[in-house]
Amino acid sequence: MSRTHLRRWAAWPAALPLAGLVACALVLGAALAGAAVQPAARQRVLVMSTPPEQVQDRLAETLAQGLAAAGDRAEVVRVGWPADTSSEAEVARHLLKHGPADLVVGVSLEVAKEVQRQAPGMQMLFDAYNDPRRSCVVESLDKPGKNATGTFVLGQEGDKMTDLLLAAFPRLRQVVFLVTDDELGQQPCPNEFAPRPADHRCRPGWVDDAAEQRRLAVAPDAGDWARPGEPIAFRFWRVCSVPDIVALGALASQPQTGVVVLMRDLFYYQRELLVKTLNETRKPTVFLGSIFVTAGGLMALHPKLPDTELTTLRLTRLILHGRPAGSLPVSTPRSNAIVFNRAAARRAGLVPSVSFLRRVDSFVEYAPGSAPPPAPRPPPQEKQAAAKAAPGPR
Repeated sequence: MSRTHLRRWAAWPAALPLAGLVACALVLGAALAGAAVQPAARQRVLVMSTPPEQVQDRLAETLAQGLAAAGDRAEVVRVGWPADTSSEAEVARHLLKHGPADLVVGVSLEVAKEVQRQAPGMQMLFDAYNDPRRSCVVESLDKPGKNATGTFVLGQEGDKMTDLLLAAFPRLRQVVFLVTDDELGQQPCPNEFAPRPADHRCRPGWVDDAAEQRRLAVAPDAGDWARPGEPIAFRFWRVCSVPDIVALGALASQPQTGVVVLMRDLFYYQRELLVKTLNETRKPTVFLGSIFVTAGGLMALHPKLPDTELTTLRLTRLILHGRPAGSLPVSTPRSNAIVFNRAAARRAGLVPSVSFLRRVDSFVEYAPGSAPPPAPRPPPQEKQAAAKAAPGPR
């Protein structure tokens, strides 16, 4: 282009009539305003519902109300657990069939791992009680990566539970850890153990093999609690099925023995039978999570975590507004509360130490089978107000 043409091109706006300039400005402003008010594309959130208590039904309702109150255009779809399915791979396939989706919420670590394998780009919020790092679902708690984050509600606090048990009953000389055959989430990432053979079968009862103990739980160092001339033995008892819970009554014959119940799915869903059986042994028992004390258990170490539903709502909003799930830290408990059931102690004739009683955060009176009805949920407007107050995307 010649200099003459350049000068003419530069002078072209000045040659336009004033009315023409005004018209162009109005057209441009209207176009920009129209683009600004165009509604964002509607997003889809899949919420996994797990049996038998359908806890995630309430989560789906909370998310739908919270997102609507915040003005987010999102469709919340509850996905029921597939019937007659025991494979995590099948559950993941069933979940992904309800796509396309911008986010999957409420999956367990097992299902989350399968979703990562089948759909690596899918954003996920998991709800876990095992450490997600050991399942390789996240790389770290602060910077999860892998398009996944969520809540890590109940960790395996074997050391803290042991300390609690021995502080309450210092005359104990044996601590028995109850475990199942579920090793998922109990080993580092990458897994350091060789895979079990295909014909492996769960064998209930005492677990004496040291390698198998490391598979099932992080075994505490007995030397941390040993006293001169008073060694403490740590043993593991494996439960494979519901009938094996009844067999725990054999612990009654073990002298100076306390029991640590690690968190497992079987124990959670069969907590009433488990608590009843252990109470009949009259052995001091510590659980992970106050829900076991509510069922009549003796005492529990209960992790303190902010409202899980509101935490999930906050993370959901951040992800839907563009923050990658893998960049959001996993929500974890910052402290633990000690809950002690005086009714269970009286029935078993157990008297804890005075120093332990001074550490208790909450004393309760729950007899087996007398669990109170669930606390009423807060009104929707309170949930909505909390959602609006939650920090938005940056």
